[in-house]
Amino acid sequence: MNWRHAIRTSVARARRAPLARETVQVLAWNTTRLAVQLAWVVALARSLGVNGYGEYVAVAAMAIVLGGLGGFGFGMRLYQDGARTPAQLATRWSQTVGATWVSCILLATLFVSVASQLMPGHARSLLLPLALAEIVAAPWIAQYAFLLAATGRIAAAAAVPVALAGSRLVAASLLWSGLIPASTSPMLWLHAFASALAVAIVAFYCRTTPPSRSAPMRATWADMRESAGFASLWASGLAQTSLDKTAAYSIGGATLAGNYSAGQRFASLLALPVDTLLMAALPRLFRAVTPTESRIVKPLFLATLCYGLMAGGAVALSAPLLPSVLGTGFLGAIEMLKILGIYVPIYCLRVLAGNLLLAAGLKRWRIAAELTSAASCAILMFNLIPKYSEEGAAVSLVCAEALLALLSWAALWRAKGKA
Repeated sequence: MNWRHAIRTSVARARRAPLARETVQVLAWNTTRLAVQLAWVVALARSLGVNGYGEYVAVAAMAIVLGGLGGFGFGMRLYQDGARTPAQLATRWSQTVGATWVSCILLATLFVSVASQLMPGHARSLLLPLALAEIVAAPWIAQYAFLLAATGRIAAAAAVPVALAGSRLVAASLLWSGLIPASTSPMLWLHAFASALAVAIVAFYCRTTPPSRSAPMRATWADMRESAGFASLWASGLAQTSLDKTAAYSIGGATLAGNYSAGQRFASLLALPVDTLLMAALPRLFRAVTPTESRIVKPLFLATLCYGLMAGGAVALSAPLLPSVLGTGFLGAIEMLKILGIYVPIYCLRVLAGNLLLAAGLKRWRIAAELTSAASCAILMFNLIPKYSEEGAAVSLVCAEALLALLSWAALWRAKGKA
C-alpha cells in the first residue's frame, strides 16, 4: 500500500508544480499544432505531388531563414528581459514593433531581388507570395508569441502558432479539394492570404495585453547591438533546419527534395514535445544565476533523452506507412525515414543544449555551432547525394546534427569548467 501512497503523493506534487502544470498546457497546444501541421503536410504533398512539394520547400527555405531575422532579434530580447525584469516589457515591446515593421519591408525586398537572380524562371513567380507569407506575416506570429511568453502566459504563447498552422491548413485543404488549381503558384497566394489572416486573429487576441498598448520607444545603438545577437541566433537556427532542403533540391532535384523534406518534416514533428517542455522551462533557466547548475537540468536531460529514443524508434518503425499517407510518389522516403530514426534523439539533446547555451548567455557559441553544422550538412550532401540519393541526404543530416550536439555540449562543459 505504501507504493500506492507514494505514487498518489508524487502525482499531487506534480500537479501543483508550476513547470509541470505549464508543460501540460503547452503540450496540449503543441499536440494540436502537431496534428494540424501533419494534416497540412499531407494536404500539401497530396495536392502538389513529390516534385511540386520539393520545389515549394526548397524555395520556401530561403524565405524562412530571412524571416528569422524579422524584428532584428528584438522579440527574443523581449522574451529574455521580460522574464527577468517585467518592468522592461513595455519598452521592449515598443522596440519590437518598430523593428519588425522595418525588417519586414527590407528583408522581403532583399529576398525578391536576390532570389529572382538565383532561381530558375518558372520558380520566380513563387517569390512574392512566399515573401509575404514567410518574411512579412510569419515574424509577427513569433513576436506575439514572445510577448505572451514574456508576460508569463506560456500556454497562450504556445497557442499562437496554432492559429498560423490552422489558417495554412485551410488553404492547403482548398487546394486539395480542387476548388483552386493544384499548382504551386495559386497555392502560395492562398498561403500568403491565410498567413496574413492568422496574424490579424492573433493581433486581435493580444490587444488587451498591457505592453501591446505602450507608447513608442526609440531603440538605442546598444539595444540594436544586443538584439542583433538574438537575430543572428534565430537566423542561424533556421538556417540549420531549413537550408538543407535547398541544398537537397540544388544537388538532387525536386523529387529527391520532396522525399527528403517530407521525411525530415515528419521526424521533426514527432520531436515537438521536447520543444514544448523546453519552451516551458526556458523562463526558469533565464532567471537562474547559473542555468547549467539549475535543479531542473537533470530532469530535463533524462526526459529529453528518453522521449527522443522512443520517438526515434517510432519514426523508424512507421517509415513504410509514409507513402500510404502522402501518396505513392513518396516511396523514396521509406529507407531515408528509417535512417532519420537516429536523428530524433540527437535533435532532442542538441535542442536542450542550445537552450542552455542561450540561457547562459553563450549566444556566440551557439551561432557558431549552428552555422558549422549547416555548412557541414551542405558539404556532406554534395558528396553523398549523387552516390546514395535520399539515403545520402539522411546520413548527411544525422551527421550534421551529431556534430551540432557535440559542439553545443562541449561549449557548455567548457563554460562550466571556467565557472
